[in-house]
Amino acid sequence: MRALRPLLPLIVVLVGWLVSVPSVLAQAPKRASGGHGRAKSDPSKALVDQALAALESKDFPTATALLTSAYRSAPRPELLYQLGRVAMAAGRTLEAHDLLRRYLADPAREPDETATKLAEDLVAAGPPDSGSLSIQSDPGALVWVDDRVVGSLPLPLPVLLSPGSHNVLVEFSGKKLEAPVQIRLSRLTEVRMSRASGAVLISVLPAILLWSEQAGVPVDSGRALSDAVEQAARSEQYTMLSIARLLRKESERSACVLKDDCLRELGKTTQAEWLLKLRLVVTGEPKRLNWQIGLQLLRLDIVEPAAETELTCSSCDAEQVSAKLKEAAAKLLGEGLLRPFGSISVLSEPIGAKVQLGVRSAQATPFRLTLWKGRYGLQVRHPNYREQQQDVEIDSGSPAELVLRLEPLRGESALPGPGQPLPLLVRPPRPKWRLALGGTMIGLGGALLAVGGTGIALDGQCVSPVTVEGAACSTLNNTRPVGSFSLLSGLALMISGTVLIALPERRR
Repeated sequence: MRALRPLLPLIVVLVGWLVSVPSVLAQAPKRASGGHGRAKSDPSKALVDQALAALESKDFPTATALLTSAYRSAPRPELLYQLGRVAMAAGRTLEAHDLLRRYLADPAREPDETATKLAEDLVAAGPPDSGSLSIQSDPGALVWVDDRVVGSLPLPLPVLLSPGSHNVLVEFSGKKLEAPVQIRLSRLTEVRMSRASGAVLISVLPAILLWSEQAGVPVDSGRALSDAVEQAARSEQYTMLSIARLLRKESERSACVLKDDCLRELGKTTQAEWLLKLRLVVTGEPKRLNWQIGLQLLRLDIVEPAAETELTCSSCDAEQVSAKLKEAAAKLLGEGLLRPFGSISVLSEPIGAKVQLGVRSAQATPFRLTLWKGRYGLQVRHPNYREQQQDVEIDSGSPAELVLRLEPLRGESALPGPGQPLPLLVRPPRPKWRLALGGTMIGLGGALLAVGGTGIALDGQCVSPVTVEGAACSTLNNTRPVGSFSLLSGLALMISGTVLIALPERRR
């Protein structure tokens, strides 16, 4: 052993070399294979080159077909960009806007300043009238709409389509699922397809109106911010309807937002029950922007907001602000959309009482209100009646019905105070029994007048006719007393009946 000590370093080196040789030999083919793969040309590159040549010669169908073949072999975001260029050159504005919009939103796209600038310029102009289509299924499947490829799942954003009928096809490996869909203006339609069962579920998501107020926001940040809010709404199974798209004129939009009736009518037209108000204020230098963001969610038939929040972001870029905005909007919608509410119907005796519930303006009874679940203070006022105060409980179950019976004031306190309107005195109609009795008395009095007049006229005349000329009448009529009594009674009945009918009721 002592003789081998000088050789130990050499032995260690030899052993290490023998151990490392197999691993080196095992890795050598892999490195050679990887290098060969990189050296090998991209199979879709030739198709793209041919497509760009066809685009230069304005052969748009050929360019589209070549790019579609390239996308099938390698579904990359850059090919969607090229398809968008072809659609734009061919005058298909909505298709181009949709492709370039989803190209910009794809996190897997490679940096390309020229492509990004061209896409942002087109997207900034806004799309033509359209609806949205969200497709949900297994990742990696190709999506076709009306025989044209639109992307591969998962899509970063819904597909924009013209309102009307369309055909959707999802292509898996060895299997295809197809379904017709109806796209509505400014609404999001969702299609869910199951590869295993072949089931297809189509639904139109409920909508939220979006009103955005911006001050100092950079133009190139608008798309990222709107996408953040849209994605937050989609996570809650809602779609955003921009009031700016529904009402094209600025003056019309500003006036509508200030009027509850206009917003409710707009919600009724679009079948939207909610309004999201977004306020963005940006200050500071271009490279150190300070953001102030306010979010408020309202139900269109309730005055008080369902939820609201504010946040700030100092020295933030558009990407950082978008991430914060998406998180805040998702939390706000998750809380506000599930907030329970109920309704109440309020009546009063007498009607017209002014009722104030919580912070709402006073309303005259009868009325019906929708309120958030909870306890509210109620005040009731009416001239010449005692003021009432009580608490009411609003639940999310059956509508509440409240009947308020007010206690009238007595004596001097019943007089209206300064600034209060004088009570309105109303003369009620004559009761029917008076009209009936008065008419009967007038009729009976008229009959008695006729009888009395006849009796007075026959008084003193011969009862039996004289048969012999010149002979004296043996019996004369004595009807004056009866006639006079009947005449006076009939006259009294007619006067009493007339007074009974004509005398008005006392004012109340």
